[in-house]
Formats: sequence, structure tokens, C-alpha cells
Amino acid sequence: MQDEIKEQDKVITKCEHAIQEATISPQGISQISEGIEIGFGATGLVQGIVNSANGMQGDATDATWTADLELTKEFENCGLAYAHIEMGQGSGLDEDEVTFFSSINRDAGDTSARLEVTELYYEAILLGERLLITAGKLDPTVYLDDNEIANDETSQFLSTAFRNATTVEFPDNNLGGRMGVQLINGLYLNIGMLEDDGDFEDIGDGLFTFAQLAYTPQFIKRPGTYRIYGWHDTSAHAALKDSGMSKKHNFGVGLSMDQELFDSVIGFGRFGWTDPAVSSIEYAWSSGVQVNGDLWDRKKDYLGIAVGQNIPGDGLKKSGSTNHKEGQLELYYNYQIYEHLAISPLFQVIWNPNGVAHEDIGASDSTVTLLGLRSQLSF
Repeated sequence: MQDEIKEQDKVITKCEHAIQEATISPQGISQISEGIEIGFGATGLVQGIVNSANGMQGDATDATWTADLELTKEFENCGLAYAHIEMGQGSGLDEDEVTFFSSINRDAGDTSARLEVTELYYEAILLGERLLITAGKLDPTVYLDDNEIANDETSQFLSTAFRNATTVEFPDNNLGGRMGVQLINGLYLNIGMLEDDGDFEDIGDGLFTFAQLAYTPQFIKRPGTYRIYGWHDTSAHAALKDSGMSKKHNFGVGLSMDQELFDSVIGFGRFGWTDPAVSSIEYAWSSGVQVNGDLWDRKKDYLGIAVGQNIPGDGLKKSGSTNHKEGQLELYYNYQIYEHLAISPLFQVIWNPNGVAHEDIGASDSTVTLLGLRSQLSF
């Protein structure tokens, strides 16, 4: 233990020395600016409704695009600084044409083509990388309800229902902090707190806190991670059964797992619950697989398919709104054209959209079917 403390003291001394050099020396400032890693990605999507649930929704085809610039600077034995800048145009079909419990285009982010800083933080790396402390403007989905094959809308599943559990009331990327601790080999704890409203004023009026325990088994040969988490939101919420009543908090729990099942086949599963008194969705689950193109001699390609449900609670029923279970299915194929460019045809089916069943609209069917084509440029 004393040896670890001495080693940590050496790391701190090196960090302090580097900071002093950068502060008092132009050469030090130049060294800090060198070695910045730059990543760029651009995603384009064309998405259209094939059938309109017997007139319940209007047929439409929309397009969206987004671009991401990532800047990372690592400081030897100290930590790293990170900035994520985004821009985009188009709100997609979710804006006007269709209504669902969860978005069918998680990538849509209309900034009117203006640059926005979505993440900006410093991360300290301590105790031989067993402790990480991060502070700044954070994206909570990086640390909570993450998943190996269902957590990136630019190259994996596009629907919000498969990107994260719809039962988690994620705030926008906001001011906050998190701490990641490796408890033992294979067991990792993430805890964090973010401002809820994102205006950087009256900090503490509304806070989103979370804790997640992730376990990577060491006794099986195939890789996988199993996560259990809980979250709490202190901002004011209206009660669904009586909009004139207010309930101060919302909270929930959930599970997220990914596991290699066979060579080139990875499965995932999610389950979430949240307070039905203030949340339209009480339960949500999803499950699916990703199959690597090794099986058909396309090593950089992969196929994904997932199915899930958003299940309303009694609060929505008592409010008088339609409250049938909304189901979703998504199928995509990621085709790597060359190293930096991929395209993904997408197929999505939603039944009982927004909790509306066929009997609610006097029709024989309430299914919405969509086709899409996504492109992803990255370097």
C-alpha cells in the first residue's frame, strides 16, 4: 500500500511540474497544444413512411444530417481533456409527421447548421487508472445504461428505444461530474450528478443523480458486461392523473447487458422501470443481436436486429390518454464501402404507436412501417 502511495505521489509531482511548465513557459504551452487527437464524423439519413396506419399518420419522407468533431488531449500520467462539437439540420419524421413514445431517429439534432459544444470536460486518472474523476459538460448516456452494440445511433440501432431505455429521464448534456471506480477486477462502479435544466443557473434546483454497477465476468471465455443502475431526478414533475398536482421527484432502475453468444454473434438486452405517477412509460424492454460479416466474408460489415416494447403505467391510463403497449422492431445492415465510409439500409416497424391501437381509431391496423438509408463518414 505504501508503494502505491509513493507511486501516486510521483504521478502527482509530474502532473504539477507539467502544469507549472505550461504556465510559465511558452515552450510548455506549445507542448500542451501538441498531440491533440482529432476525430470527425458525419451522418446523413433519409427516412420515409411506407404505410400510414390507416390514415393515422401522413406518408412522408424526411432527411437529416449531423456532424461531430472530437478533440482529445492526453496528459501523461495526469488525465485528459475532451471537447465534442456538433452541428446538424433537420428534425426528421418525429417533428411533425409521426408521434411515438420514443423517437425513431435518435441522431436528429437540428442546430440550424450552427456549431454547438455538447461535451467539454477534464478527466483525472488516478490510482493506476482504477479511479477516474470527470467534471465539465457531460453526456450522461456515456456513463449510464451504456451497451456494446446498442448505444450509437450513427452506426448501430437508430431508434431511441434501442439506443437507451425509454424509462430513463436523461437530462440534456449538462454541467456535472462523475466518478468511476474499479472496485475489483471485473467490477466497476460509476456514480454521477448533473444539472437537470441545463441553463447553468440556480445550480441545485434540479439535479439528476445516478449510480451504475458494471460486471464483466472473468470466468467465461466470451466477453460480456452486465450492468444494474438507479437514477433520481429532483426537478418538479406534473402528476399524470391530475395535471394540477405536482410531484417533486422522479426515479427509476434498470438493467443493461451485452454478451458474445457465438463467434461473430453478440446479444444485448435492456429492462427499465420508472415511477408511473409522473412518467408515461412505466416499463420498457428491448433485446437483439449483432452479427458480424465474418460469416459471409465481409469482416467489416455487421447486421443488427432488435425488438422491444414501451409499456405505459396506470398514471397514463388514469389521465384519459390511450395506453396500449407500443412495440418496435428494427433491422439494419452496416455495409462498409471503404475504410472511412459506410452505409446502412434500415427497416423499422412500430405497432400501437404512442399507445394508440387499431380499435382506438376504428381501423383494422395501427402499424407504422418505415424505410431508411443512413451514411456514416468518419476519419
